[in-house]
Amino acid sequence: MVYRASGKVSPSRSFAPLPGQGNIPPTISAPQLWPNMNRNDIQLLFEYDRWANHRVLEAASALGVEQFTRDLGGSFRSVRDTLVHIMGGAWGWLAYWKEPSPTAAFLMDLRTRLDNLFHPEAFSSVAAVRLKWAEVEKEQTEFVSRLTEEALARMLPFRKKRSAWGT
Repeated sequence: MVYRASGKVSPSRSFAPLPGQGNIPPTISAPQLWPNMNRNDIQLLFEYDRWANHRVLEAASALGVEQFTRDLGGSFRSVRDTLVHIMGGAWGWLAYWKEPSPTAAFLMDLRTRLDNLFHPEAFSSVAAVRLKWAEVEKEQTEFVSRLTEEALARMLPFRKKRSAWGT
């Protein structure tokens, strides 16, 4: 079962591997993998993502500044750095999806904007992260509410090797 943030329950689905995993080539489109995935499914996934992010931010709110920024020795130094990375990733993917024809130059510029907007030291507290995340979430909500079935079928270029975006 899948539980919505609204409390409604939907039957669960089994999903195929993501593009680039297993025998799925990285250029395959979502409709080929998940032929029954539609606008409502995408809205449900984003609703779940918002719910989960709110829970994480609520838990992080219990941390003091020292705990929030303490170097834990991981890939992302601290809880703050991890949250800023997740938030920046959400913003970056949204910018990519909104771009009609993403080019290498667009990706280079996107990487620069991402680094400038989501530098961990710019977020001294959970409240600061929460404020910026609310902006990202608002943009996501607007984007998802305007999605069409045709837009979901759109192919976006994907590279497995390291790109200008750093992925």
